[in-house]
Amino acid sequence: MTQMMKHLSVRPLQDTLLVLNLGRCTRLGSYTLDAIVKLLQSGGSLQELVLCQVPISTRFQLPLCEAIGRHPSITTVNLAEIGMQPHDMTIQCLSALLSNKHLSDLDIS
Repeated sequence: MTQMMKHLSVRPLQDTLLVLNLGRCTRLGSYTLDAIVKLLQSGGSLQELVLCQVPISTRFQLPLCEAIGRHPSITTVNLAEIGMQPHDMTIQCLSALLSNKHLSDLDIS
């Protein structure tokens, strides 16, 4: 999975990737999660990100949310059941997500 993510982060693939659906991939490791964050940070034309039911450690939650919040074209994000728990960082995550003016469909249930 990590190798695939590295290949997707390279232009021109990055500019043509519209949907990244890794929902229910319960065994994603830290290298893959880091690659997802880097992919989002580098821009591109991604419009939909699905990570529902992927356990994401608190170490990656805020960087992920910040990268989504800054992404120039993402409109749909599904982060349902990723393991977000009520604490101070959750407020920061929500604030980062909601700062994206392009985001129109967000699931954090």
